[in-house]
Amino acid sequence: MVAHAPADGYTLLLVNLTHAINATLYEKLNYNFARDIEPVAAIHRRVNVVEIHPSMPAKTLPEFIAYAKANPGKIQYGFARQRQFVPHGRRTVQDDGRRQSRPRALSRPRPAMTDLLGGQLQVIFATTPGTTEYVRIGKLNALAVTTAQRADALPDVPTVASSCRL
Repeated sequence: MVAHAPADGYTLLLVNLTHAINATLYEKLNYNFARDIEPVAAIHRRVNVVEIHPSMPAKTLPEFIAYAKANPGKIQYGFARQRQFVPHGRRTVQDDGRRQSRPRALSRPRPAMTDLLGGQLQVIFATTPGTTEYVRIGKLNALAVTTAQRADALPDVPTVASSCRL
């Protein structure tokens, strides 16, 4: 709706991570997020963290990417937010690469963080407030933060850009 609204300043969109995810996940959106949405102001920034279950052999983001490429279809992932459930039916990274599976609701709600802690998911993209303590006590391994600088809450965790030399 916002992408097709008149550019008169009366229609605004509060953007979150979902918009960036959708732009890469779906081939046939009726808008191009980068082209059709004009940023006005940054009113809130959230630190997202790439976190993996400790059973994963990777210790860094490049190691995790290499592992995922070497083991297609074996990585289950989720997106954690407070009270958000895994809406994508536990898709794999390989499924998204082929863009063959589509989101589906689970028959009962299953929080992504619970699945990660239990080992049913191997990687999650989460915010720092809800997961920092799990990293500190060794229940999760934080590979990288998505911000330009390291996060105050996780000072030993590198940024995605520095990890991958972007």
